[in-house]
Amino acid sequence: MLRTSVVIFGLACCIAAPLSAQQPLTAEEACQQTSNIVATAVSMRAKGSSAKRVTRVLTKGRLKVGERYTQTVAPLVNWVFTIDEAIIGAAGAPQNIGGQFHTQCLSLARPETQ
Repeated sequence: MLRTSVVIFGLACCIAAPLSAQQPLTAEEACQQTSNIVATAVSMRAKGSSAKRVTRVLTKGRLKVGERYTQTVAPLVNWVFTIDEAIIGAAGAPQNIGGQFHTQCLSLARPETQ
């Protein structure tokens, strides 16, 4: 779980940069959209799609994300393909992993004061 949290932290930091260069979004909007990408990638991987296919579908295919998020697809998909297959195959994995990503993303976007 710690490894997953560290990876999510790194991904969220990388994702924030391209998103901040465009029209402002709320943290909730950005985190919701990226967590949807994660959940879709988990679902497609669980059904046997390759990373290349998932990336193509999310950037050019029937599930194409908005232009603002195109640059975030490949790193997110690559990360999803590092998750243990047993976790990906578990019941509710897309919602669970997407939800964890969303929570971590929001915590990074709205750091609590110490």
